[in-house]
Amino acid sequence: MGQAATSETTETNLGDITATVNVWTWEPQENQQAVIDDFNEIYPNITIEFTTVSSADMPMKIQTALASGSDVPDVVWSEISNRGKLLALDCWEELTAEPYNLDESLMLDYQIPLSETPSGKLVGIEVSTPVAGLAYKRGLAKEYLGTDDPDELSEMFQTWDDVIEIGTEVVEKSNGEIRLFTNPDDPFNIIKGQNQEPYVIENKLNLSASLTEAFEYVIAMMQAGIVDTIENDTPAEDAAIDGNNHIFFDCPTWAPTWMYKAKDPDGSGDWGLMLPPGGGYMNGGTVVLIPSAAEDKEAAFEYINWCYYTIEGAVSNRDNLDYMSCYKPVYEDEEFYSVEDDFFGGQNVLQTYAQTIIPNTSVPRPVHENDMEVNEAIQIALDTIENSGGDVTVDQIFADMTTEIQNLVPELEAE
Repeated sequence: MGQAATSETTETNLGDITATVNVWTWEPQENQQAVIDDFNEIYPNITIEFTTVSSADMPMKIQTALASGSDVPDVVWSEISNRGKLLALDCWEELTAEPYNLDESLMLDYQIPLSETPSGKLVGIEVSTPVAGLAYKRGLAKEYLGTDDPDELSEMFQTWDDVIEIGTEVVEKSNGEIRLFTNPDDPFNIIKGQNQEPYVIENKLNLSASLTEAFEYVIAMMQAGIVDTIENDTPAEDAAIDGNNHIFFDCPTWAPTWMYKAKDPDGSGDWGLMLPPGGGYMNGGTVVLIPSAAEDKEAAFEYINWCYYTIEGAVSNRDNLDYMSCYKPVYEDEEFYSVEDDFFGGQNVLQTYAQTIIPNTSVPRPVHENDMEVNEAIQIALDTIENSGGDVTVDQIFADMTTEIQNLVPELEAE
């Protein structure tokens, strides 16, 4: 069936597959149409139709469809925030089993735990591996840090203690005009993403092991005044991206094209990308899944496999969307992700991800069905840290988080 374990499409009977694959996603189909068109050159008789379902509504919509036994889609997009809930439904095709035989060894290692059910079945393929680095404003870096070279900056910022020490100097030198980050969420998410400890172990919260370091550092950063208090996804954040008062911004693979170029249209040449202190991390991400009750599972697999687990699909996603594949063989070619980006000062951004950040990204924590509730409590905690200026202890944070999480999921035990 298709090309589960090979990098090239060579079968001669692929055009014989006739089906309509219904994809549930929040993504507008026009965003993906160029990739779909490339897919249809190989599979001309498989029609791809997107149905709009918001990420937040996806778990309930799937459960309702399964319960009614009707209108079950052939492919489901699963965003990271509630993926644990979807994977816990245990209603998905195991892609490494017959008849698909996907070769798990060809998937980037850190992607695997984000694509598995609680029982360890690999059921998903990543749309665009969301490994993340640290974007920065070159002009500010040169003025306040003495260099805009990404390697020199990575050498300068090897630890989060370095961030606090150097950030304090920047604030003093700029008379409080320049801060390292727009808010504590960015450094928190990086440090959290570098931690492999799960939030929950055997129905018991595991907050201390998974979150202590991240909270300790952002509290210290707030107290040192090196992070601002600008709310995410607001006009104020857009203005900060377009502005000249913050040096660093978190930068997953989707952000250069879909965030920074869009929100700082006059910033060409002033952006750079570097390895964060402590290495790469995961930020966001979407896997595609096939429900076991789907009508056209064979065609669904051919679609997701070609798009996200072949060299041809990786070429199409790279050239049309700047997406990066979770398919290991593409990284064997050092030039595969190699395009100089004028917006990033001529830096080879995709190659920086492929050759600098990905090799320094550790395997992340696996997803869990209560991730969404934990993350809601995390956001409340970060707001508390912001509003208090860092005048709060980690013990207070965890006590409040435990109460909040247990209100949402009473069966979870406190530490």
